[in-house]
Amino acid sequence: MLEYAEQNNYHNLKPAKSKRFHDDEALLHFLRIDRSADAWKSAYDYYRQPIYTYYQALNYSEEQIKPILIKAFAELLENIRSRDLHPPLPGALLEVLLSYCLLLEEKSENFEKPNVPSGYTYLAKKVLVDRLQQPNKEQITQAIYNSFKEPALKIIQSRYPLQESELEDVFQEAMLGLLGRPPQDTAGNEAKLFTYFMQILRYKTLDLLKEKGKGEIQAGDLEDFNLLLDHLANDPGHKNNDFWDYVNEIHNLGEKFSSNDEVVFLDKLLTKISSDCRKLLTLRFIEEKKFKEIAEIIDCSIDSVGQRVKRCVKNMRLGL
Repeated sequence: MLEYAEQNNYHNLKPAKSKRFHDDEALLHFLRIDRSADAWKSAYDYYRQPIYTYYQALNYSEEQIKPILIKAFAELLENIRSRDLHPPLPGALLEVLLSYCLLLEEKSENFEKPNVPSGYTYLAKKVLVDRLQQPNKEQITQAIYNSFKEPALKIIQSRYPLQESELEDVFQEAMLGLLGRPPQDTAGNEAKLFTYFMQILRYKTLDLLKEKGKGEIQAGDLEDFNLLLDHLANDPGHKNNDFWDYVNEIHNLGEKFSSNDEVVFLDKLLTKISSDCRKLLTLRFIEEKKFKEIAEIIDCSIDSVGQRVKRCVKNMRLGL
């Protein structure tokens, strides 16, 4: 929800609860450090169409829309430059821009999240990728690097046994991979840039761990779901939804389960596996029992517990 303490007071936007807009934060950072007309025009050209689409649906003419958009976009840039608008953001930049437009018209004193036109979920990503295609990409690189580093390493560090220097190494390698080959803007490649980067970072991390022989690393499609279960078990208050957002988007879980709530998702997913698997996964990931304790409860050898967990997670994924 986008909330305002006072009517037309852009400075009192409140951060969104339990959600980060990493692509939008990277774009915000870029627009703050690159104040060239070219950079701002690039963003304006992308954000212009959904605003026009929104107002045309309300029977506004182009002559009516243009001054609203220009003034709102100017306010947006000014608040970015002055740092009055800063991470964590109250919503995607498109939502923020549209909210500025509506505030200019004094549509509501108690403003809630605007209903933005469909088809523009990955707008910030499109601008970022476009700038990565330009000859001079030093500032867009800096913006992406600084915006992605903290949340990405937080996800990796919570799961994998890496030293600080190793975390830095895999992050640098993954960033080089992203910059060297950014995603193509195609219909089959609809995901946020942060999500795309996390895929690269995860594979770089697994490669390093395999090379160093640091424990048994589960590979393939099971990894996301093992991580997701760990995330749900270790974060019962759901204070950090970065990884949930990542898994949700990669596997389109919100659409498949008609909910973006991880608890609802897990409840529905667990109904798709056998009662034995539900019991086993609950013991392992929700109650956080050790393998020895689980073996005693379900009456099997300690060695077989790990294999059963893998098999149950695989069956759960097949339920998708």
